[in-house]
Amino acid sequence: MAAVLQSEMLDREDFSQPDICEDFIEKCVQKSKSLQKERDNDAWLLFYEGNAYLYRSFLKSKLGKWWGAYRDAGKGVNRLERTLELDSTFYDVYLGIGSYKYWKSAKIKFLTWLPFVADEREAGIEMVKKAIELGEYSKLIGRDQLAWILLDAGRLEEAKKYALENYQAYPESRFFQWTLVEVLFRMKEWKDAYQNYNSLLHAERQIPDRNHYNEVECLLKMAEIDFESGNLSRADSLVTELLNVQMIPAVRERARSKLKKALKIRLECVQLLSRENQP
Repeated sequence: MAAVLQSEMLDREDFSQPDICEDFIEKCVQKSKSLQKERDNDAWLLFYEGNAYLYRSFLKSKLGKWWGAYRDAGKGVNRLERTLELDSTFYDVYLGIGSYKYWKSAKIKFLTWLPFVADEREAGIEMVKKAIELGEYSKLIGRDQLAWILLDAGRLEEAKKYALENYQAYPESRFFQWTLVEVLFRMKEWKDAYQNYNSLLHAERQIPDRNHYNEVECLLKMAEIDFESGNLSRADSLVTELLNVQMIPAVRERARSKLKKALKIRLECVQLLSRENQP
């Protein structure tokens, strides 16, 4: 339930009511711990407890609680590593550990030249791949996570492969379409990226009680693509539409950098269009 609720919050980019999700995570942790007293060395119980901590870590990171997120991530990986000690063929465990190894190293890569700071990015990628290939439950979420990891690593063609596999399996899923469209945008495949952002924009506008954050994201990316493609008038029109989107103050604050980028696009469009219109 915690995983489902967190996926819904991520899809909506709305983390304003995390309490119910946190309650399910805490119930999972406490139930796992309680059952471990009765069934010592049960790999499944450690697996559930470890993943619950990792879900809470992700949720805290979205709420800006960085120290708590780091602490829970460490607890989660500790439980998952203990799971592997009990059962080395529990391949789904490799997803959480591998993701942690990659992102931890990626965030401190400027320190990996030091002898006591290991660069585990490649090891993390290989562990996630193992979870996808051999795990029973990790294929979809593993491919999605690996696509984002490979994007961060600059391995765009590989990222596209995994993103496409998920999207083609579930073309109605916004969750997987967001991953694919980010890959397409970074690869500068403007036509396909624009079509996918437009599709997501229409889908977002059908969501009741949306906070409009993703709507702004789609409009901004479409404006960027039009600007890069030389379609300045349409880019300017999209910026106008974006700036007219009504958001509550908290969401507007989160979207501040997007609004600033939109204003920059507008300024550049105006400057370029005025030059074109000069005699």
